[in-house]
Amino acid sequence: MQAGKVYRIPCKEFSGTFYCKTMPWKIGNFYYFSADINIAEINFGEIDFFYANWVNIRLYKEFEFIRKESITEKEQNSIPRFFRQSFYNINDCKLVTPGQADAIPCSPEDCIGLERAVVYDSIDSICEKLISKINGKPTWDHEIMRLRIPGKDKPFDFNAKPH
Repeated sequence: MQAGKVYRIPCKEFSGTFYCKTMPWKIGNFYYFSADINIAEINFGEIDFFYANWVNIRLYKEFEFIRKESITEKEQNSIPRFFRQSFYNINDCKLVTPGQADAIPCSPEDCIGLERAVVYDSIDSICEKLISKINGKPTWDHEIMRLRIPGKDKPFDFNAKPH
């Protein structure tokens, strides 16, 4: 995926518009505008994105291409970090930095505040996540995906019934 491409994400059933700008490390930076805007006047490199994560390359075919922009120095220096954690062993936690070959082993406490590293592979899943970030309501898989801290949490019980 070529860095700097800007796409409109077709999230139906939600007011406002989501955009995605591809980054050099194969991450999508996501932006939200609640009102109609003149897209030609927006420089996405000057605004802060509200969410970042991986998107399956096939999914970009379902996004609406808007234009290509250069990557600003600010964007180059704002590489996000994510976490991976075993569902069965909460002490098995790793830091994931885009562009870095291997995840770094760490304690779960080092990952507090980070987003879980995921790859979205459907419009429904990415729209559900983006909408949940805007309206502050967790997605249906929030409990499975959240970071667990030793001493406070237990490994995820896949046999438990959802609330």
